[in-house]
Amino acid sequence: MGGINVHELIGDPRKVAEDLQTFRETAMRLSSRHPRMVERYPDQWIALHSGEVKAYGDSLDAVLREIDAMGLSRDQTIVRFIDKEPRTMIL
Repeated sequence: MGGINVHELIGDPRKVAEDLQTFRETAMRLSSRHPRMVERYPDQWIALHSGEVKAYGDSLDAVLREIDAMGLSRDQTIVRFIDKEPRTMIL
């Protein structure tokens, strides 16, 4: 029977776990440093990889081009718009 080989599909489980941990730590750093991010990158797009801001700019396209030029994996990079005016959602 030709079942799906999970190992082929997702890769080495240790590498996947390591990548997820790095991504989780990057996301936590973004959350904990958000007020400083607003001061430093107001109304700009930022790209964080391995816990550090690797690129920033006025447009999403420019930031994506920059991380691509650096050879950073998009699936391991958090890209976010830093809005200096927090938005209120009414539900």
